[in-house]
Amino acid sequence: MKKNITKIIIVISIFLIGGGLYLNYLSNPKKILGIAIKKLNTKAEKIIRTNYMDFYQKSFTGTSNINFNIKSDYLTALAGQSPEYSTYNNILKNLNNTKNTLTVNQNIDDKNMLLNFNSNLNNQELINLKYLIDSSKQYYFINGFKNNYTDAGQSNYFKRLEKTLTVDEVVYLYDKVSSSIEAAIKSEYFEKKDENGLYKISLKLTQTRIKEITKSVVNDLKKDSKAKSIIVDKIYKDFFTEIDQSIKQIEDRNNNYLLIDIYTSNFTYDIKNISLKTYENNKETSNLNYEYGKDKDLLTVKNDGKVMYKVEIIENNNNYDLTIFDSKDKKIGTGKILLKDDKTTITFNTSNEDVDIDIDYDVEIKNINDKSFESTIKLGAKVIAEKQSIIDGDISINSKIEYASKKIEENIINATSLTEEEENLLGNKLLEIFNKLGS
Repeated sequence: MKKNITKIIIVISIFLIGGGLYLNYLSNPKKILGIAIKKLNTKAEKIIRTNYMDFYQKSFTGTSNINFNIKSDYLTALAGQSPEYSTYNNILKNLNNTKNTLTVNQNIDDKNMLLNFNSNLNNQELINLKYLIDSSKQYYFINGFKNNYTDAGQSNYFKRLEKTLTVDEVVYLYDKVSSSIEAAIKSEYFEKKDENGLYKISLKLTQTRIKEITKSVVNDLKKDSKAKSIIVDKIYKDFFTEIDQSIKQIEDRNNNYLLIDIYTSNFTYDIKNISLKTYENNKETSNLNYEYGKDKDLLTVKNDGKVMYKVEIIENNNNYDLTIFDSKDKKIGTGKILLKDDKTTITFNTSNEDVDIDIDYDVEIKNINDKSFESTIKLGAKVIAEKQSIIDGDISINSKIEYASKKIEENIINATSLTEEEENLLGNKLLEIFNKLGS
């Protein structure tokens, strides 16, 4: 019996010691900060990967149809009072009747790209424009203007394209900087205490500490060959030289600082609240507070101690419903964000006694395979003032992209720069297009 009791005591002791060590690990301020950073990183990476399109870094052909569907009761009313407004109203109406096609053929191996834009109004050509990049030179051709291409000078498009970051490189740098910041923050930077039934850790980042952290992060990036290569080869070759100079210029002042407060539950240490405050001469100047709730989160924005805005956020399967309030808790707007691998939707509405504004942005990717994909982009806006539509409509772009390019064979042998006389003719050509739209 005594042996059994002894075993039970030993088991309980091991459990208590192990549990105590685990809770001590969880309650470590640096670990809590790490959890908070990872929580934010997960959402950030989702946004990056959902919205970052890198097909243009490859050889491809694409065809896009661009459609306008816009009206304005305001312009229509003014059109009867002024010839100038009548012209603007006609432009809006005629844009809705145009058929616009954009084709792009890009060949990475040959370093050339041909863009062809064609717009027809009432089955008559409004403009046909070709834009050609051949290695480091660029040219354009407007039908009905000249019989040959116009030399538009140098182009560094393909050089910039080579330096464009891939989505994996963006995520790699983001993760590297985040983990480096976490590692650079020293334990003595933290204060911890119980407050209102929650466990609170505070991280005070003075200019001196920010200087130390920045220096540490930069050194980590220098030591990481992949990160260093991405930064030097693709972002800015003198980045490290100039950032080192900037670090030296940061003043060692402790009365200007950033204060980060993180509140967690006392036992499980689940994050309940994150607050970021800025101070100048030890006086709070701004406060960004994010509170995690059971059914909804709350973001509060303060300036000089006064509430400016509040945003309620409800998340459900990559859906984010937003409700925006002013300083007096009056509802002033709503929003919705949907983030999926094949669809991004952002809607926003704000209104007051005089104006009501709706903004819609929608991107959908479909029929995705190794050879091609299709996309639909739609941007809509509606503005109503004094019960009258100022603008109401949308622009939509329907595209098909194929990961293959055709040989570009355009005659640029006789391409010349514009003479002074041709510059005047070009101005007349563009005015002719404007007049067709406005008639």
